[in-house]
Parts: sequence; structure tokens; C-alpha cells
Amino acid sequence: MKSLDEYEQRLRELTPLSGHTGPESAFVVPDYPYGFVLRCTIRYWIEHSKHGWRMVSQTTNPRRPTTVWNKPKPSTYTAGLVMLAIEERTRHVVRMDLDQFAEEAYAWAYMQWAGENLDAAQRRRLLEIVAADRARVEKHATTREVVLAFRAHLATLVAADRPTNGAAQPA
Repeated sequence: MKSLDEYEQRLRELTPLSGHTGPESAFVVPDYPYGFVLRCTIRYWIEHSKHGWRMVSQTTNPRRPTTVWNKPKPSTYTAGLVMLAIEERTRHVVRMDLDQFAEEAYAWAYMQWAGENLDAAQRRRLLEIVAADRARVEKHATTREVVLAFRAHLATLVAADRPTNGAAQPA
């Protein structure tokens, strides 16, 4: 995983897009390469279902005289969070994910970046990711405390079994 500084730098290079939730409201790029010679139109949107979020893209067929949309190409669902963004330097549309196991600092950086572009379901999911990370950290701390207490207890048992004068104890 990238460091938090690298992650925040990547977010600064991107502009979030919002409201693109279906083919009708998709983000459209009019001049997109289709093979080596042809040009077409491509549209992007985010789908949300019980499985999570995913990005979908769909191109037109430039070989047809009228606008005919090809089959949509969906990505894999993620249980985390997905948003569309435009990379400022190249003007490419990219998918910006937040993993379901992201650390809290990454989630807050994502929330600052996305800001008002998050809808209610995305905000809720982001808070669930933060809560899950806090629970993991708390569980890890509790587990560590138990392991340290057990080690201390073992050390006292071993110390109690050691002979005091260095000679072997009679059995």
C-alpha cells in the first residue's frame, strides 16, 4: 500500500466526478480511440447494488452510421467505495477506489478529497469503513494486551521453576 503522503498526492492530482449513476447520466468523452484508426464516444458511470460499487464504461460503434452503443463493460464490484475522477495532467477518466480494509487516515483523506461529491450511501459506507478500522485497531490492541499478559505470566512460572542456588532440585 502507498504511504499516506503518496495517497494524498495522488488524490490532489484528481478531480472527483459525481452524479454519474447510469447510462442516462453518464460522464461522456466524445473523442475516444477505437482500435488504431477509428474514434468513438465513451461514457462512464458508477453502479451500486447489494454487492458494492463498480465502474461501467460503454463505447459507441464508429462503424455504424447512427449512434449504436456497444455492450457495457463493468468492472468488478468492490465492497469498499468507488468514484470517477479526472486526472488533471492527462484528462483521463480514472476509477478511484477506497478498499473496505482501508485505514482510518486513508478514509478521511478520501472523504476530504471527495467532499460534497459523495452521496448519502457513499458517506454511510465511508463511515462504516472508518468504524471497521477502529474496531480492528481496538481488537488488535486488546489481543496484544492479552499476549503480553500471557508472556508475563509464563515468565513468572518459568522463574518459579528455576532453582535458586544453581544446583539441581531433588525430585
